[in-house]
Amino acid sequence: MPRGIPKSDMAEVCQPQQPSDGSTPEKAIIVDSVVEEYQWLRQNCPGYTSRKQTIQHVIGKHFDLLEVIDGQGVERKFYFDISRFFELIPADWENGTSLGEG
Repeated sequence: MPRGIPKSDMAEVCQPQQPSDGSTPEKAIIVDSVVEEYQWLRQNCPGYTSRKQTIQHVIGKHFDLLEVIDGQGVERKFYFDISRFFELIPADWENGTSLGEG
């Protein structure tokens, strides 16, 4: 399971304030798969849906930047540290190419 914010803190997560809240690359949520990213989103930000997912290389690591939106049009961005499994991602998905939900 993703390492980051417990489900009980979901209100704070969608308004990032926690040490591993995904609001910046330095505060990225560590995951072991893309599936875990979407699990984290469903558990911590119910009502939000994915708009865009891109791979970024920042501060010497690889991240998925997941852009989401809620029913009222509120947008959020979450960084997920994908360094543990990045080598398994097909090369043609790099450089900002969008990924679909897995």
